[in-house]
Amino acid sequence: MKAIIILTIVLSVSILGHDAWVAYDKNLDFALSDFGWMISTYVPQAEEYIIETLSADDQARYVAPVFQLETIWVILILMGVFFSIAFLANVSENLEGLRGTKFFSKKKKSNAGQSLKKRDRNNATKYKRK
Repeated sequence: MKAIIILTIVLSVSILGHDAWVAYDKNLDFALSDFGWMISTYVPQAEEYIIETLSADDQARYVAPVFQLETIWVILILMGVFFSIAFLANVSENLEGLRGTKFFSKKKKSNAGQSLKKRDRNNATKYKRK
């Protein structure tokens, strides 16, 4: 979860920084860039692949609305989806009825959080007198 939050912050700041840099470099007013402009400018192969593989109807129905959104919103929506999936996976892992199943099994706890004395007592070799 922390990784998704950090990734969202980094991507959002980098997109806003990119938009500010483009506005400064071209002496324009600040504006958010469209996702389609970012794709066609920086990854033209992806745009060509979409044009080749999808029909014109599918492009107009599914791709064009996404390409017309600002890039920051596309990234925030994707990160929201990833955050929701991670949250649901975390909630489903803690459900009582599913604990015994293989898919939702808990990981074995490590000794990393214990103090050294307690860890040594637990892992100490025990000798028996003969």
